[in-house]
Amino acid sequence: MSSPGVAYDSIPERWFSPIVGAGARPAMKFRLAQAGILGVANLTGTRLSWPESVRLDQAHVVARWAVAHGPCPSR
Repeated sequence: MSSPGVAYDSIPERWFSPIVGAGARPAMKFRLAQAGILGVANLTGTRLSWPESVRLDQAHVVARWAVAHGPCPSR
């Protein structure tokens, strides 16, 4: 089992996880889901970075990264 991007040798460099406000934490179910995804990736030999939490009012962080790295590859 692997993500579609990994099957095409397109492993994400960064992974952004949105959060609502300052000091907010994602719900436990989302933190467990992230840990599960990373655990399965690790078991299959795929190294993924831990998601970076970005508040919704910090969309510029994601936008700057996207501009610097160009368009996402598509199938």
